[in-house]
Amino acid sequence: MGCLQQSFKGSIEAIAYEELGNLVVAKIEDAGASLSTEQKEEVLRAVRDGDLSSLSLDVPGDDEGEIIVSLSDEEIQELMDKLAKLEERALNDEALESLVERTAEAQKHALDGDWPSIGAARAEDASQFLDEIDSYWHRPIELLEKMRYIAIASADIGIDDVNDRIASNELQDSATLRLTVAAQARACQLLGEIIALVRNGYAEGALARWRSLHELNVTLSFIVEHGNDVAERYFAHEAVESRKAAREYTRVCGSLGYPPLEQEDLDKIEEAYQQALRRYGSGFEGPYGWAARALRNNRVRFANIEENVSLGHMRGYYRLASHGVHANPKGITFRMSQPPMQDGHIAGPSVYGLSDAITNAAITTMQLCAVAATQWGTIDSLVAVSVLRMICDEVNESVADVEKVLESCSNEEGPTHVEA
Repeated sequence: MGCLQQSFKGSIEAIAYEELGNLVVAKIEDAGASLSTEQKEEVLRAVRDGDLSSLSLDVPGDDEGEIIVSLSDEEIQELMDKLAKLEERALNDEALESLVERTAEAQKHALDGDWPSIGAARAEDASQFLDEIDSYWHRPIELLEKMRYIAIASADIGIDDVNDRIASNELQDSATLRLTVAAQARACQLLGEIIALVRNGYAEGALARWRSLHELNVTLSFIVEHGNDVAERYFAHEAVESRKAAREYTRVCGSLGYPPLEQEDLDKIEEAYQQALRRYGSGFEGPYGWAARALRNNRVRFANIEENVSLGHMRGYYRLASHGVHANPKGITFRMSQPPMQDGHIAGPSVYGLSDAITNAAITTMQLCAVAATQWGTIDSLVAVSVLRMICDEVNESVADVEKVLESCSNEEGPTHVEA
């Protein structure tokens, strides 16, 4: 695929040479020479090769022994105009659309037929690349898997213990507890996504998922620190988000061909929104309005929440991760996974650029589980956090070891990457 434009240009070029060759043949015959079919072909080949000076023809009527062919400016312009009109006719909208449709159907049919062999070859390439990833990053990935296992186990133990204590009236259910349960479960899922992306060589994607894990860690840390009132505000803020989503859907549903929301549903959404504003006051309508009262700021930004829980030092990594999420110039041109000393734009996985996603995932997972452990309040959860801290240190050491190996590889002899 991708050769149609070149093929089209080649066809126009071939026609140009043919027209020029026919003109040269006509000039020769106008000079009194009679050319055979083979000799005409010989002239056309000489024109295509751009070497008329060495052309030698044995033709009847050639009394002078040499025929000089020259083209006037008018003849050259006439030839150029003829080719321009030919190209214009070939590229008219209707003809081009028909060409594209016919060619697309043919290529789709050919791809369907060839895919078993193409797919098998790609699968083999991918398998070999995964082996290469594993040869470098096996230890860090294994350690992340251990952390995920511990995080899930500690959450299960903590949740069971909390439920038992609530059932026996030793502990009162709260919004903070519900949020902690949901947050640690989501963190385990996010860590699984990060591991999957790292294992397949997608550095930018893995760091983008860490971005979500970081947001979750910051949010849980802030709410646990500021108490149950903030947790209740957090859950109540869904009314603000639902209203925003409903308005956005109403704006675009017609263009998408989707049915509009029932007015009764819109009225309920609006009433829930207004009720939340009446209860929680000014500033609650903002994107982080649930934190407005605690921060005494009606225009809260995520960076304000980060700073409040002493995680502002991760802002640089957060911005770096954001480049892989948004279509800003940095996100398009900068690639952590780009192999060193290689130009071009990487279009597939790579063994490079995985360090930040791995180390950040380990640190953030450990931090979030430590925050959750304050809510579980069990010896098991505290032990789990200590284990996670130990593994986190091992992750940092193992990543540093891999980086040294990658840096020592020359561009020619070093790791490869897959452009697919």
